[in-house]
Amino acid sequence: MPRRVTPHAHWNPDDTRRDLITSASNVDLLAGDLAVRATAVPLFRGSDGGLQQAIRLWIESPRACEGVVLSAQSGERVLDQTTMAVPAGEASFHVFVPEVNSP
Repeated sequence: MPRRVTPHAHWNPDDTRRDLITSASNVDLLAGDLAVRATAVPLFRGSDGGLQQAIRLWIESPRACEGVVLSAQSGERVLDQTTMAVPAGEASFHVFVPEVNSP
């Protein structure tokens, strides 16, 4: 259920960003000592196969990690995959999936 954010008398980008991250429809996962929050975001790119939508992966890690594989799959099919260095603390990354037109 959406919640109403208390209005502010001025624009505060940090508060707005935090509210968007914590209030969106998210899926939270644990992978070893990494905490991952996956969120569909209104970010698109074109590809040869059509429009693709981003899934933002917000990762919290107690330590820096090299060679972390981030992927989006549908069954056995890999939709997008990248290998990243994840810093200690928080960082966000994107993987892309084909555009979804219906639930």
